[in-house]
Amino acid sequence: MRSGYRARTLAVVGETLAAIVLAGLAWWCWAHGVSVTVHRGVGMSRIEGRWWAAATGLATSAGILLLDAGRRGMVRT
Repeated sequence: MRSGYRARTLAVVGETLAAIVLAGLAWWCWAHGVSVTVHRGVGMSRIEGRWWAAATGLATSAGILLLDAGRRGMVRT
């Protein structure tokens, strides 16, 4: 019975840490997807859709991992 509890706890901790890493990568991709240039005193920003799509996918994956970690933490056996 104790080994099942430990395995579940390790799964929750692992999924939470993975979600934190994915959220950090999502933030990096989102920030990397915007490039600002200044031409004759006017700032222009260009958005790269590939980076923002990657950031959206990473953030979604992080959210799913957090939801699953919460579910695992709430289930009693």
